[in-house]
Amino acid sequence: MDPDLRIDSAERLGGGIEFEVFVLRIRRRAPFVLKFPRERWISNDNDQGLDSFQILHQEYALLSRSHKYGIPAPNIMGYLCPDEGPHVLMIEGIETDAVPVDDFQLGRIVKRLHELPSSGIHPVAQRGQSASTIVARLTAARMAVVARFVELPGTLPTEEFLARYLRPIDRSPSLLHMDLRPANFLSRRGRLLGLIDWSNALTANALLELARVEEYGGLTDRFALGYGSTELQAELQRPLGLCCRLYTAAMLAIVFLSEAPDRSLATIKVKRLRDLLEQLRAVSDDG
Repeated sequence: MDPDLRIDSAERLGGGIEFEVFVLRIRRRAPFVLKFPRERWISNDNDQGLDSFQILHQEYALLSRSHKYGIPAPNIMGYLCPDEGPHVLMIEGIETDAVPVDDFQLGRIVKRLHELPSSGIHPVAQRGQSASTIVARLTAARMAVVARFVELPGTLPTEEFLARYLRPIDRSPSLLHMDLRPANFLSRRGRLLGLIDWSNALTANALLELARVEEYGGLTDRFALGYGSTELQAELQRPLGLCCRLYTAAMLAIVFLSEAPDRSLATIKVKRLRDLLEQLRAVSDDG
């Protein structure tokens, strides 16, 4: 064996619920990261029947697209995709630190992302459906899952009710990352060097992504300033914005009730979901 190819260390970085991520360090070479699925078919309380091989291929394609359009991304070093698997994505290792990404810079990058052409992109998570259809269906299904664990107030919004309010997200679609949180930011000294993990990507109106950023706690004044809009909070208080926020709130409640159980965080996320349901009931036509 070539001594220059000897692996000095392999460290598990995590990877979330569906994937494993390791960083490998090789003598006299820069470190690189391997990402591969734990198993091919994804089935949990948030998602069922998604092909992890397709999702990893999407990550490969969208990281390549990021480079093309100036969105920060790590370089792709290789992609192994035999028909029967396993599929493995290899990207450059980027040295990071604990300094958070500056919200103004993040807002500018997200705005740039939302201005890029989205034609020809068919996100795996969208399942070949319109954004309003899939978001309404998943939101209703996920709220039903939450209701198996805890009591939710009143009659839950139906898929049809949600789809009616969500129709505007089919207009002026952008490519949405849909998981803009620190775990997916490769950064150093507050500067974003790489945006990773495109598993949840959708093509829809940008409001859907901004609603998720709000539910993640990232829609700060500086983010809004960088994004170039001071009306975001007002839009998210209207029925459309509340329905968009329910999509994320239900997902997060399930994560901490079922997929990565955490009693304290589950209590917080369930309360958030209940509050949004009450707000929607108060402002909707059917309230």
